[in-house]
Amino acid sequence: MHHITRGVGKPLLLIHGLGSSWRAWQLILDDLAAERSVIAIDLPGHGATAAEQDSGTFEGLVGSVERYLVANDLVGIDVVGSSMGARIVLELARRGKAGNVVSLDPGGFWRGWERSFFRTTIGLSAKLLRVLRSRLPVISRSAAARAALLAQLSAKPAALPPELVCTELTGITDTATFDSLVDDLATAPRALTTRVKDLEAEERRLEKIIAATPASPVVRLPANYESLYTRAIAELDTHLASTDGASARQTIRPLIEKIVVQPGSARGGKRRPIQLYGDLYRMLAFAEEACAPNAQQARLYRGGAVVVWMVAGTGFEPVTFRL
Repeated sequence: MHHITRGVGKPLLLIHGLGSSWRAWQLILDDLAAERSVIAIDLPGHGATAAEQDSGTFEGLVGSVERYLVANDLVGIDVVGSSMGARIVLELARRGKAGNVVSLDPGGFWRGWERSFFRTTIGLSAKLLRVLRSRLPVISRSAAARAALLAQLSAKPAALPPELVCTELTGITDTATFDSLVDDLATAPRALTTRVKDLEAEERRLEKIIAATPASPVVRLPANYESLYTRAIAELDTHLASTDGASARQTIRPLIEKIVVQPGSARGGKRRPIQLYGDLYRMLAFAEEACAPNAQQARLYRGGAVVVWMVAGTGFEPVTFRL
């Protein structure tokens, strides 16, 4: 696989986008090379790298880069990708072949009509460029022409150097696998589509369960329990911060006097009843009694384990997370 190298330091791999080459990185190559050993490749079928049998597919390109990393002892290298190259680096990371990755505007994650729009518009643009190929050096000198021809591929095409724009546009016309890659990128992988549908169905199922679950009661502990708990936690925090282990143990001892683990019987003895003694247990016991209307439900939850939901000040809040 053709590549260029610049600079010294920790290796950094650059992967260009569809129809491009290593030259797409020219504007920032020197800045990156000032701190890293930069390797910029030409993907198979692009630039100076010959196409392989499967280079007209996304999977084929990922496989080629993966083999390149293995052959050159570069597995785990940091990688930056742009557009289609950005999607490639994400797949390399998923396969465990890359280190830190930066994915710049990854292409290929469209849904529904977006796929047809991409295939149609980028296809027409490529056909137009092939017709204009001989005149691209002249056309690229016009800021208006650069803006029109690269509107779909660049945020500020008019600001790009004419020479770079000409190189990029010519690269599109010279990439023999361009059309097949467009078709492949515009077709959602069956496995990915199925997985997304499964996740959406699971999300709807969980939302129904949450909506049908009755709100848990808020239990207010007696004032003396609250003050005991607050004072104990404050003292414990102070002792731990001072690395005074003995004082910390004295503080936590009243909260948890002892924990008794009894021999298990169910499921081959793997489930063992645990009894907690101390002020912490007394707080939880009070909360369970306060939840008497839901006590039976709590005791039957998760195969007989007693689970009580409560909000009782700092440190007792249930963990909140998003799926």
